[in-house]
Amino acid sequence: MGILPRYDYSYYDNTNPWNEEVFVSYEELIYQKTFFVEVAFDCLILLALFSFAVWACTIRNGSGPQRATIVVLVMFLISQSLQVVPDIIYLAAVWVKQSYVIAYILNYIFALASYSLLFGVFYMIIHRSLDRLTDSDKPYLAVNVVHWVIVGIVAAVSIADFGLYAALTVKEVESDLTYKLLKTQNRLYVARCIIYFIVSFEVLAWSIFVAVKARTRQFLSNTPVNWIVASSLCWFGYNIMIIPSYLGVIEVVFQFVFVVGIFTGILLSIMNWHKLGGEEVYGPAPVQYPYNATQGGYQYPQGYQHQSYQQPQGYVQQQPTY
Repeated sequence: MGILPRYDYSYYDNTNPWNEEVFVSYEELIYQKTFFVEVAFDCLILLALFSFAVWACTIRNGSGPQRATIVVLVMFLISQSLQVVPDIIYLAAVWVKQSYVIAYILNYIFALASYSLLFGVFYMIIHRSLDRLTDSDKPYLAVNVVHWVIVGIVAAVSIADFGLYAALTVKEVESDLTYKLLKTQNRLYVARCIIYFIVSFEVLAWSIFVAVKARTRQFLSNTPVNWIVASSLCWFGYNIMIIPSYLGVIEVVFQFVFVVGIFTGILLSIMNWHKLGGEEVYGPAPVQYPYNATQGGYQYPQGYQHQSYQQPQGYVQQQPTY
């Protein structure tokens, strides 16, 4: 990436653009008035992610993809930390080396990694819910395969997007940026956003399907699937935010709301997953006329008055002869 000083033959050349000092200040930004609000909400998101990470690690007897959720939270936490670092630099209004943009590159890769893994977490929860709601895994085997293929496509597109973003940043620092590269990266970025939007909508649709199907079963509570619907709805909203740059403060506010909603729903679903048990936990669903084994016969419905059969008048029961 050209970060190290350049060496030409036997002498040291300190003309590396990455070592060039630049003055960075929020006063140079176009939208100065909203910058402080954006920084405040960036810090709130960071604090919320840290709280969710601690919460996820302290859950006992939880089920579902708890470890995968912790990994996603760590990825989100690192990405958001790298977002706050440039904010602090702009607030401090100091001279820094041009290499500070590496924070943006690292922020981008951790953000894309966390997004891709989050799709996987949602699919894991959906698959486990379907296992609880069906007597056999065969009807949804193809669905599982298709979902993991989708996750692979999301990961591949994210990797390609990051590669072009990193190349674009490096070329910009080295004053070697071309319009062709900028146009290509912009197209790939738009394509990735569209794919994220479609896949997040598919996740929301499956979550609603699971919640509706869960109402036909006798569980202790449908709380886990209801929380997943709320979480997937926030994730869908997170991926449809298309806000003009001059309204960036609104974007970061919605990001905070959606991030809180996403991980609150996932963690509450994991905590209450035991309530979505099968017959081995709660027993089979009661039939309309359950068999009474203790009395050797069938138990009549509640409120039913059993009347004994009256023998006709004059009837004499005959004893059997042997």
